[in-house]
Amino acid sequence: MQLNMLGCGDAYDTNHTNASMLVTQGNFTLLIDCGPTVPQAFFAKVKATKVDHSGIDENTIDAIYLTHAHPDHCLGLTTLVNWMKAQGRTKPLMIVGQRKQWSIFNALLQFASWPHTSLNFECEWIDSLTITHIGPWSAQTSPTIHAVDNLSLYLSNGQYSLFYSGDGRLTPEGEALAIKADAAFIECEYLLSHASHGAWQDISLLPFTTKTHCFLYHIDPRCRSELTQRCQLQPNMSVAYDGLNLLLGSNSRHNLKVTPNVA
Repeated sequence: MQLNMLGCGDAYDTNHTNASMLVTQGNFTLLIDCGPTVPQAFFAKVKATKVDHSGIDENTIDAIYLTHAHPDHCLGLTTLVNWMKAQGRTKPLMIVGQRKQWSIFNALLQFASWPHTSLNFECEWIDSLTITHIGPWSAQTSPTIHAVDNLSLYLSNGQYSLFYSGDGRLTPEGEALAIKADAAFIECEYLLSHASHGAWQDISLLPFTTKTHCFLYHIDPRCRSELTQRCQLQPNMSVAYDGLNLLLGSNSRHNLKVTPNVA
C-alpha cells in the first residue's frame, strides 16, 4: 500500500496544500479529500511523471473519498474533474461520501461540466456510511466530532492498514481504529483540547503501540513549530508534510521517524 500525501495543510494555510492523500495498491488509486489547492498538487505529479514515465494521468484516480463537505476538503472537485474531462477521460469514477452531502458534491461536478450537462465519463456514487470495501481494501468509517458530519476512513489490505481522520475530534470508535493502524493520519489543528478539532493534548494520550506511526496534519500554522518539537520527543509521532511518501509493507514502517518541513 503506497501512500502519497499531496497536502498536509488546513483550510487557510498559505504554505501547504489542503489536506489530501493518494493511496495506491496494484492498479487502483484512491484520492482522499480534494480541497481547492489539491488539483495543482496533483497536476504537478502528472507533469513530473511525464519525465520519469511512471504514467500518472487523467485515468490514474479510480475513486475519490470525501470525508465531509467543508470547502477545504471538496471544493477542488470541480477543477480536478473538469481537467479529467478536458483530457478525454472515459473511465468511470467512483465518488464516496455521505449521502446527505451528495447534493453539495454533485453541484461541484455539475459545474465541472458546464455549460454542458454531462461529463465524458460516468460517476458512481457510494454512500460512505455503508461501505465495506473500496477497491482492493476493506473499509471502515467512524464519525468525528466536528462542525459538520465527518467520517474518518480506515483501510486494510489484510496485512497493513491506514487510518485517515479527516477533520474533527476523534470519538472512541475512531480512536480504536487509529491505534490499530500501521499509519494513522490524524488532524491536529491545535495544541490544547478543542470541542470540534483534533489537538495534541488529546492525541498524545492515545495508547499507540510500536506497530503504529502517527502523522499529524491539518495544523494551524501557528502551532506547527511547537508540534514539531513535541513530536521529536515521541518515537512514533511525526508532523506530516506535503509530498510525504510511505510504503506500508516495507521494513522501514516500524519506528519510522520523518523529518518534517517547517514553513
